[in-house]
Amino acid sequence: MRCRLVLLAVLIAVPFVLTQAALAQDKRLDLDGDGKPELVFLDTQRWSVGIRDGQMSVEQPLKPTETGTRLGIEMVSLSAGLPLLVITSTAGPRKCYQFFRYQTGKLAAVPVEILEDTTDNSICAQAGARPIQVRYADLDADGTSELIHEQTLSAGPVRSLRRRTYRFEDDSWAAAALLSGTEVNGVPVLTQLEGTYLKESAISALAALQDLQELRLNPVLSVVARESLPGYRLSLKTPISEVQLAVVRAQRSVALAQGEQVLTLEVQAEGPVGRLVYDSATDLADPPLVLSGLGKDFDGVYRPAPYNPQWPNPESYLAGGVLAGTWSPVGNLGLVTREVLRIDRTLAAGTVELSLRPGKAYTVSLAGVSTPYDLALLSSPGNQPLLIDLKGPNFLQLVSGRCTADTNRGMVCTPTGNAVLYRRRNEI
Repeated sequence: MRCRLVLLAVLIAVPFVLTQAALAQDKRLDLDGDGKPELVFLDTQRWSVGIRDGQMSVEQPLKPTETGTRLGIEMVSLSAGLPLLVITSTAGPRKCYQFFRYQTGKLAAVPVEILEDTTDNSICAQAGARPIQVRYADLDADGTSELIHEQTLSAGPVRSLRRRTYRFEDDSWAAAALLSGTEVNGVPVLTQLEGTYLKESAISALAALQDLQELRLNPVLSVVARESLPGYRLSLKTPISEVQLAVVRAQRSVALAQGEQVLTLEVQAEGPVGRLVYDSATDLADPPLVLSGLGKDFDGVYRPAPYNPQWPNPESYLAGGVLAGTWSPVGNLGLVTREVLRIDRTLAAGTVELSLRPGKAYTVSLAGVSTPYDLALLSSPGNQPLLIDLKGPNFLQLVSGRCTADTNRGMVCTPTGNAVLYRRRNEI
């Protein structure tokens, strides 16, 4: 019985050894460029790749693979005239590449920078619903070899792909972030553009918190980057209107040595076609977006809103970042007793609750307010709105108001009572 078990174990083990050995192959390749090919061999017992050059033999370990993996030997001649030895391992739809360099009688693994501060000497491709391919190219035609790892996210009329590009530098594949990223129908999608942008004059008004007229009149540019068509969702919004921008075409230029790039989007708002330009060289920390060709109401320099990314829009920032807090009445009020005002932001973005009227949520609105008032607090129908006149970051006037619909101007709000001046409690 014991002999039968031993024989059975041998019969089970033999196919594995034979399978792996049969998959191994020897190949003669000129890996050092001297015109004389070296013998490349695979040792699947010790999981190593070796080179015999005359009487000399060198080896490097391979990453072990699962049973049934097909191994292959390839050579890639880089544009600099340096050949790389590539060992492929294929198991089902997955194919991995390991890179080695043979020079002056030494065989060394070539690392691939998979993530920041993380390297490996292999990179894998896979067929399937989201196929991945690995290829070699020179995208900038500057004589530098590139390894491209490209995954198809969607095909057909909407072709979206994610690309990771590596450049051969200092005997390794170094990640080139500026050449990597997502494209949708040829439009590069830069996630760093995502956010809310204000014109420079509106940013100054928001910083002063004394007159929000510029914030009310100038459009807010919203940029959402996504992997589906059309790649970007762009809108220009004022308190009374919103215009969607369609991306017509795109062009990107990259200066790798300087770490800079320029992305130009041709955008269309119904009739006119304009240009939206992102140039990281203008400000590496917070590059502006420059819009032109859509008319004086929209054209200009847009900079990231100072409240990004916590607040999605100016109303949310005013509700949660400016008004929220405890305020004390200021001045000689005679026999009239005024309560301390506490303004709490609610779970809904852009809404607050006042201690003077507990249980009622108010929506912050920039629309329909005339100077000197900066914003309105609107509640449910039937509840009286409130108007606020900001006087810097630590003072505000609050007054009851009335808001009515106007055919030409939308909602129009006017005061109906006496204003009360408040100061932030923490400034007393």
